[in-house]
Amino acid sequence: MLKNLNNLHHAYLIVGEREAARSFLISFFKEQGIALIGSPDFFIFSEDVFGVNDARELNIQAIGKAFGARKIFFIAARRLTHEAQNALLKTFEDPYPDTHFFLVVREEALVLPTLRSRMQTLHVKSGKSSSEAEKFLKLSISDRLRFAKEFVEKEKNLS
Repeated sequence: MLKNLNNLHHAYLIVGEREAARSFLISFFKEQGIALIGSPDFFIFSEDVFGVNDARELNIQAIGKAFGARKIFFIAARRLTHEAQNALLKTFEDPYPDTHFFLVVREEALVLPTLRSRMQTLHVKSGKSSSEAEKFLKLSISDRLRFAKEFVEKEKNLS
């Protein structure tokens, strides 16, 4: 886990729910005396799909010097295209000083191994997922099947 700003790695893969990861990150920096909300050095990319154009935009924003002590990029998308991940390789491998990236995904396998190798992995838990699982388990068989069908349809639309 993150301990303090002195040993902060340049890139992290956060595996977990988007909002839980965001809360974790904001709390960590707040404990370190840095307020992220409203900061010109805190960038949030939170779209359903993070594409190559998003990666290029992030690379451009990462070049500039921070207004404060460091720049923080929070990237939370349901899907990251392979092209976008490849576009991030150089940035994550050779980052600008005092620039840190936090990439949030629900499963590690969604990230290419070459990009994953440039990051430290953190797992964040959310109480929400267990309550959702409990709700699912209480559903009737037909309702579970309906839920599964809707879930698959949603996932297909992200491809």
